[in-house]
Amino acid sequence: MREVLNLKEYLTEYQLPKFGFRFFFSPEQNENIARRVEVGSRISNPYPSHQIDRGLLENELVRRLIDYGVQVVLGAVVTDVDKSKEAHKIRFQKENKEYRTEGRWIVDSTGRNCLLKRKLGLQKEINHDINAAWFRLDTVIDVDDWSDNLAWRNFVDPGRRRLATNHLMGEGYWVWIIPLVAGKTSIGIVADPKYHPFNEFNTFEKAMRWLEKHEPLAAIMLGKHKEKQMDFKGMKHFAYATKQFYSADRWAVTGDAGAFMDPFYSPGQILLPSETAGSVI
Repeated sequence: MREVLNLKEYLTEYQLPKFGFRFFFSPEQNENIARRVEVGSRISNPYPSHQIDRGLLENELVRRLIDYGVQVVLGAVVTDVDKSKEAHKIRFQKENKEYRTEGRWIVDSTGRNCLLKRKLGLQKEINHDINAAWFRLDTVIDVDDWSDNLAWRNFVDPGRRRLATNHLMGEGYWVWIIPLVAGKTSIGIVADPKYHPFNEFNTFEKAMRWLEKHEPLAAIMLGKHKEKQMDFKGMKHFAYATKQFYSADRWAVTGDAGAFMDPFYSPGQILLPSETAGSVI
């Protein structure tokens, strides 16, 4: 994204830097974060990465595509795709009108709708039963503030822990704490139902009670900002896969339209060669 797509300046100015993954084990010390086993870097990685606000990024990409002369149709719903050796045919609807277009390459990024995968019969169930719930707080959450132990706080470059993708690890679960732009923070619970049934944390109130039981320090520190809750989402049994990601017949599926294991594995991107023309669902 930085070098091939020439987004280095945009990412540096408008998205947060990412201080890698960070893990806090030893759940038996969940009331004292300074005593937990901590895995993560002490200094910045020489290879830059970013915590991406997808909404902001996607708006920027749309703007750039339009500037490059790419036809972008917003507010439409793709209804069908017909593969062809000459050019794939796409049908979509917008404002109750049906349209048709075609492209030599077709890339399905319809998310969990998985339009192309369903049409080609590529669904693939996997033996990975996992649930998640998450919410955003309209405030900065800095785990450095969770302890007065100066030796622990100064062990890592000041301010860097907050910029990491922080994980509080326990038996059958982890809790993520991820900084977002504009001073917001994403909080999530990912848990195996064999240990933690989904109905124990599938609302904001239940999630906070679940944290009180399994991550009491986090519950106290997050509970100070309950009134700044912005939203809440949950997803049950969400892992799935695909039998095939791309084909010599010039089609591909990318991101959630293909596979999703769990939130620990960030879905990537498929970059097509610049000389190929195509349609993106």
